[in-house]
Amino acid sequence: MTGYAEGTPSMPWSVMSLAQFQDLGYTVNLLAADSYTIPSLMSLARMRAAMEAQASEGPIEHVLRPRFMIGEGRIQAIRRENQR
Repeated sequence: MTGYAEGTPSMPWSVMSLAQFQDLGYTVNLLAADSYTIPSLMSLARMRAAMEAQASEGPIEHVLRPRFMIGEGRIQAIRRENQR
């Protein structure tokens, strides 16, 4: 399983993907898994280039820094140098 959902209608389930559910206690049929082949180096290079091209369009995520901290039995606002 990948960490993202692709835009293709076909997203195969490999034996390893199904076996993770078996590890969690589910009953699975490993013979129902889709075939899986390791991508070639050229395919990996193309996928990386495509992801880098998308990343150049702008950030996908926006990191939010913590605003409060818990310490000394109370909640304290975190002051940043650029805050007033």
